[in-house]
Amino acid sequence: MLRWRGRENDMVEELPKNDGAFSLLQLPKELYEKISSDSEVVFKFVGRDDEEAVLITEDKTYSVRKGETSNMQILIHSSMDEMLARHNKENRQIDDECSSCTNAIVNVMSQFELSITKPRLRNLPAYLSRYEYEGPDVDENSSEKEKSRRLSRKDLESMLQASPKEIEEELDKLGALEIDGKMCLMSQVYESQLMTLFLSTAVLNSWDFNSVTLEQCLSASDLSEYPIHVITKFFKKYTQPIESNMEIDSFEKTPRKLDINALALFRADELLSKISPSVRFTVEEFITAWTTMLPAGTTVNMDMLRGKAIAENKGGQSFVKRFHSEDLSMDVKQRFKQIFQQNSFWTRADLLPYLEGIVGPGATADQLLLKHARMNRQTGPSGEEIRTYSARY
Repeated sequence: MLRWRGRENDMVEELPKNDGAFSLLQLPKELYEKISSDSEVVFKFVGRDDEEAVLITEDKTYSVRKGETSNMQILIHSSMDEMLARHNKENRQIDDECSSCTNAIVNVMSQFELSITKPRLRNLPAYLSRYEYEGPDVDENSSEKEKSRRLSRKDLESMLQASPKEIEEELDKLGALEIDGKMCLMSQVYESQLMTLFLSTAVLNSWDFNSVTLEQCLSASDLSEYPIHVITKFFKKYTQPIESNMEIDSFEKTPRKLDINALALFRADELLSKISPSVRFTVEEFITAWTTMLPAGTTVNMDMLRGKAIAENKGGQSFVKRFHSEDLSMDVKQRFKQIFQQNSFWTRADLLPYLEGIVGPGATADQLLLKHARMNRQTGPSGEEIRTYSARY
């Protein structure tokens, strides 16, 4: 934890006097300004022994990288305020008399740099799935031991390398529920049943998928068996704001449009979870089954599954295989090894979703490809150039 101490003389006696006890932390301008304006502001360093440390504020995450070796010293003056006041008043450089009053307390041998990075939320779905929500009846009959497996917001903040605001945004994106102060996801079966009922209710009542309100959902008798907080979370997760549409009286009455892509990806995950050594789908079978689970007129294709699944050719047929980026290693070299063990050649478009989680601060996916993959150029059937990537080594 990093806490700014407003008066330097207050902390002189607390300073260890041995070299190496301190490191210099170079703050971005926005953090320096925040510290300067609030002497009580607190930043936290978060990271287990096997993780790179990050610094988090209330709304951002910063990577912490070791910079060049420092040869600086911490200097403490016994009357710093007087020295600065005299300097400002006389508008001249600090003289030798003032300099002689400045004492070197300790050498600073290393320094660290901060840069904004993506929040590290990879483990959040797993934390929220420790004891999923399957409905009020099941929850009511659950034991306290089972419910205790769920985590509070405070628990999540202590376990994740992300700011509270970023965690909250991801909780909304995942449709997480808060039950008795603890966070959890709906089970896939429970959420699927609600989605099926929601879509059938919408069709039965001739709702406009481009302009539907939470109020409509809450007043629909077919959905009344579901708790209000569940319907509200579901509605937020699978709808989007309408551009240029100001909130009317309340969120409940504000029209939103159905997020077809989010619905489609959930249904795809349902089908992918059924794939096993004994259950396989050809690409055509998968697309057909997928389409029947969505509103009429919805068009889906394999491109939507990039980062989730791939098409695998066996015996002259093309089968859908689950190959999810979240199941791969976070180590860059190991990630590329897993990718090219699965397929020898990848197009750039198919490969990029598998690199999103491992691109470091200030880096790009193309830089990773340049370092860890080999680009191949081929001529397509119409004479066009086709670029693919294969293992470098």
